[in-house]
Amino acid sequence: MIIIKLFAVLMDGELTASLKGERLTVGEDVLDLSLIPDGYQVKSSDVECKWLAPMSVIERSNGVLSLTLNLPVSADSPEFMRNPEPLAVMREGPVSIPRAPVIAAPVIKPIEVNV
Repeated sequence: MIIIKLFAVLMDGELTASLKGERLTVGEDVLDLSLIPDGYQVKSSDVECKWLAPMSVIERSNGVLSLTLNLPVSADSPEFMRNPEPLAVMREGPVSIPRAPVIAAPVIKPIEVNV
């Protein structure tokens, strides 16, 4: 299992992630988490991945991996994105990242004018 904590950051972009074994693909970056032994931590500054939250660590404790990723938000993002819950990733495949709901633009009908 991997626990992914999300840190809301005012930034452009869309966070995507997927897991295969202990390889976590975040955006274009692949993190091989199998290299981290139980009881150890790796500073985010020692890993090349723009999505890792600064001043955070990747760690394995009692077999559970955990890390913190930046979650892009805007000033009008909903509360659940500004204060996101940690994600417990239990299986391979795409990771379900919180997304702001898409609001459809109103349809404006043209006005007919008789001249």
